[in-house]
Amino acid sequence: MNRSFVVVVKSLLKQTSFSNTQKSFIRKLTTVNSNKELFRPLPPYLYNDPTVHQLERENIFGKNWIYAGRLDRLKKLGDYLSITIAGYPIFIYRSPLTNELIAFHNVCSHRAGPIVPINLNHYGTALYGNQSLLKCHYHAWLYDSRDGSLKATPNFNHKFQPEEKKCLSLRKINFEIFAEQFIFVNLSDTKEKPSINTLLHDLLNDMAHFTHNEHHHYETQYYLLNCNWKTFVENYQEGYHVHAVHPGLDHEIKAKEYVVTNKNNIYSIHYVPSKLHHRDRNPAASVPVA
Repeated sequence: MNRSFVVVVKSLLKQTSFSNTQKSFIRKLTTVNSNKELFRPLPPYLYNDPTVHQLERENIFGKNWIYAGRLDRLKKLGDYLSITIAGYPIFIYRSPLTNELIAFHNVCSHRAGPIVPINLNHYGTALYGNQSLLKCHYHAWLYDSRDGSLKATPNFNHKFQPEEKKCLSLRKINFEIFAEQFIFVNLSDTKEKPSINTLLHDLLNDMAHFTHNEHHHYETQYYLLNCNWKTFVENYQEGYHVHAVHPGLDHEIKAKEYVVTNKNNIYSIHYVPSKLHHRDRNPAASVPVA
């Protein structure tokens, strides 16, 4: 099992009080081998129990850095990136007033209407667009793009006091740019957490042969996966399935030499040599397949 996920699970257990009906699975999780690593599969209900999903939503997706999108798609004033992360709608916006990026929860303080559109066709995936004002699409409440403060409430029969208006500001979100292009967000207060650039410092060296600023977004492909998110993560912890699931890829690579290296309990690197000998001369051709 991925050491990174083991650490996350153990951290989750430390932070959470479970009911008596849930304690049996804790005993299963604490079964370890000689290296003090979990070695048996997780119990099935960790993949389909709504209570567990809510705990993961709050303690994993709600408290860690999550990749949101690319900086090169937010070049113009008013450009936005709208995305829903574990049920939390958020957006990143290039302010027309400052030309700086700022991030908020995509929820109006009045009746929770969206400030920028949400991708309803592919829920949970990023939607890019342009919008000149931060104005709610429901009742047209207007917010300042510099700090999210409330500016106007059309046809609303109440004059807000300064303290009231302050409480009605959009909720800001912490974000950072990694490797000059990749936008990560953190839905929690990150004052006591390391930055994404600190956490992924070693990854910069692993990615040194890539010139990020010379690469640009080409297209987006959507896949609706009928599985729990952990199943998808576990799938990317081995290349054992390639011969059965990806015969085309298996024809091009030396699947028996597929190696997954987990770094610092944070990220994974996949390496596999190519069967196409002319490509083997280029080291970059044999680096990530996933």
